[in-house]
Amino acid sequence: LIRPGTLVERGLKLGDIASVSLRPARVDFARRLDGKPAVGIDIRRERDANLVDIGSAVMAKVRQIQASPDLAGVQVYTIQSQADSVTGALSQLGRAGLEGTLLSVLVLFFFLRDWASTLMVSLAIPICFVITLGCMHFLGISLNVLSMMGLLLAVGMLVDNAVVVVESIYQYREKHPDQPWYSAVQGTQVVGVAIAAGTLSSVIVFLPNIFGEANNISIFLAQVAITMSIAHLASWLVAVSLVPMLASRLPAPRFLGRTSAITRLRDGYGRAIGWTLHHRRWTMLALVAMSLLSLLPMTLTRYDMFDDGQSRRLQLYYQLNANYRLADLKPDILKVEKYLDENRERFQIASIYSWYGEQGFAVTRILLTEPSPGLAEWLAEWVGRGSTRPAEQSKEEVRAGLPRIATGRIGFDGNGNGSLSGGIDIALVGDSMRQLRELSTSVVGVLSRLPSLRDVRPDKGNGDREMPVRVDRDRARQYGFDAQTVASFIQIALRGMPLRDFNADDRQLPVWLRFQGSDTRSMAGLSDFKLRAA
Repeated sequence: LIRPGTLVERGLKLGDIASVSLRPARVDFARRLDGKPAVGIDIRRERDANLVDIGSAVMAKVRQIQASPDLAGVQVYTIQSQADSVTGALSQLGRAGLEGTLLSVLVLFFFLRDWASTLMVSLAIPICFVITLGCMHFLGISLNVLSMMGLLLAVGMLVDNAVVVVESIYQYREKHPDQPWYSAVQGTQVVGVAIAAGTLSSVIVFLPNIFGEANNISIFLAQVAITMSIAHLASWLVAVSLVPMLASRLPAPRFLGRTSAITRLRDGYGRAIGWTLHHRRWTMLALVAMSLLSLLPMTLTRYDMFDDGQSRRLQLYYQLNANYRLADLKPDILKVEKYLDENRERFQIASIYSWYGEQGFAVTRILLTEPSPGLAEWLAEWVGRGSTRPAEQSKEEVRAGLPRIATGRIGFDGNGNGSLSGGIDIALVGDSMRQLRELSTSVVGVLSRLPSLRDVRPDKGNGDREMPVRVDRDRARQYGFDAQTVASFIQIALRGMPLRDFNADDRQLPVWLRFQGSDTRSMAGLSDFKLRAA
């Protein structure tokens, strides 16, 4: 309210009643990398930008900047890169797909007993991959973790149709060795309807994920479903077109008409089928008994929507029992870092990174050493004899020797602000918060003694103290105040109030309104705080 003739009307300046200054924002968090102060930089991509391309471009620029003489001795540590996570997952999936493909080829050779026939059937795998990737391009589906997972799941099924067709053709080749073209046509026609029905049955299973109601799970699984459906249809196409053509051109396999382990196995299988047909009751009883025996392990099957992987990055979370200033948190952070640094070789630690703040969060990330590149190391890792120990083993050894800290507790399960993740939550409900806190201590003590549980801790009520301010509404109304107005004054007095950003050239500066000395105001000073009505 501006009255005529006042100083405001004559041109009161902000500098007449306040101090305006540009100063660094108060630092209420800290970062440390391998025992030295660190600075964190967050880089986010645009919505329509490719994650892997942006990640590669950023890391290339970081390496270029790091090579500058001005940054000599400065260590650059990537806390988290979604691009590396995607490419790493794709690399692991690709390696698993290569292993699966080689194993499937060996299994095919064991049963087909002929390298020419094995390679002919194995051609279905790369051809179906090419067809599927081409369809994915036209459908706008990128090669990500989910779509590649669909491809790998389809690897074992891509050769099913081709194996059925080849086996049918070879049966006719045994009867008509001098008519390869006739054997290829007749062998394919006999099983054509069967493999078509099997392929369509496999594809139709995925239709609800593609055309059903969209939710958080179906959106992701749709890419897996589309990829596997295309791969199945491509395998059916290869089995009824390419395989018969090649089978009619290739010479008859040498094992036709010979007695071998496979033929003896086939004859034994035929005798077993004949026994079941002659003893139908015993067969049904055996099937029912197997089903009943499977019920118990079925009920004990674990359910885990998102299982923890074997990541080489471990994170220690601090459950702080109050909000501390940086000077109070730092000694405990250093204590944990010293323990990790003294056992760096034992735990195979490459880097130790900590970040903590006065808002009640603290995290220490441990980066373990990666396996050495090369085929020899890859084979050693595959057979379980690599130079790097499993991440879970290092995790358990770190957990066993963690030091105790005065500001709270430490564990591997949490989200950095004292809350648990991936565990079980137990809620105590009552009328008295004081009694609930006392009961929670007893409950934690009882649960901690169970051998099947670890890192048992209270999730709520971390010991923060509060300063309640109760407003006498009647007296406040007499002086022209209400509770909301009083709360606004107290907020400005204690923490300040953010105002609209100030545009300075090409920068935006945050503007805060604070009372002088508000950061150090005591409780007694707050009681004497003068309120002024407008």
